[in-house]
Amino acid sequence: MRLTTFLLCFLSLCWLPHARGKVVLSLPEALEHQKSARPGSDWKSENHYLTPTQLELAKSVSGVRMNGALVVRNVLTGTGGMPLLYAYTDTHQVRSHSESVIAFVSPGGSVERVEVLQFDEPLEYLPKSQWYDTFHGAKLDPELDLKRKIPLVTGASLSAKSVVEATRRILALHRVIGEGDAR
Repeated sequence: MRLTTFLLCFLSLCWLPHARGKVVLSLPEALEHQKSARPGSDWKSENHYLTPTQLELAKSVSGVRMNGALVVRNVLTGTGGMPLLYAYTDTHQVRSHSESVIAFVSPGGSVERVEVLQFDEPLEYLPKSQWYDTFHGAKLDPELDLKRKIPLVTGASLSAKSVVEATRRILALHRVIGEGDAR
């Protein structure tokens, strides 16, 4: 997470403990950060409309419910159009308000990074940025769960559970869609 975003979150936590959060990081900022680390690359957006069979398969392999049949993903391509990275966003309910996260997934299906884009719950329930680093290298397997690869977060257990479920959902969708072109 960039220093300015971290400082903004830190100051919000110190000065406004009961304030509602808003945009933590914009989607274009998150995508640009990954692109800048890979010179010569470019993002393209794809829409995938999943069949009922694909949705059921994604639900089955993830162990969590799916949010709908439309999946928008961004693909970072390098020289020759080879995919370098995939980006998926997931918006879900934490308690009574929404949260949006972005997960960057390698072509091999492991998590490179998870970041919060929007958090509408009180900021005191937002896990620290270091916690999101524990998702690095995670794959869709039984270890991608709280108390296994991902540690519990005291005071933010529902937020942590929501992000784990979102990451499992994203990895399942990545597996079901595969690396084909947009439909």
